[in-house]
Amino acid sequence: GRGGGSGRGGGSGKRKSSGDDDIELRDEVVSKVKAGLKPFYLAGRISSKDDFKYLAKKISKKVLEKESGPWSERTQRKIHKYVEGTFQKSFVFQRAAGEEEED
Repeated sequence: GRGGGSGRGGGSGKRKSSGDDDIELRDEVVSKVKAGLKPFYLAGRISSKDDFKYLAKKISKKVLEKESGPWSERTQRKIHKYVEGTFQKSFVFQRAAGEEEED
């Protein structure tokens, strides 16, 4: 499995089965992140499919570290912010040397 559950603040006991919410949220975030990245990919601002996958994974992970529970507008805004932020730094996304998949 993956190492300890860092990044999540002890969870509030309100939700019935937070597991379901979290899985749904993760799927939703991943698909929205991919949708957000796609125009950049099609415009040639992400140079390879591997970089696309890497970025999608990286941004999804960042968003999910800060979000939990059901999908919300706030989550959507956060995704938008991360996607936009990625391309403000550089017109074409280039993975830094040594920036590999962290699985």
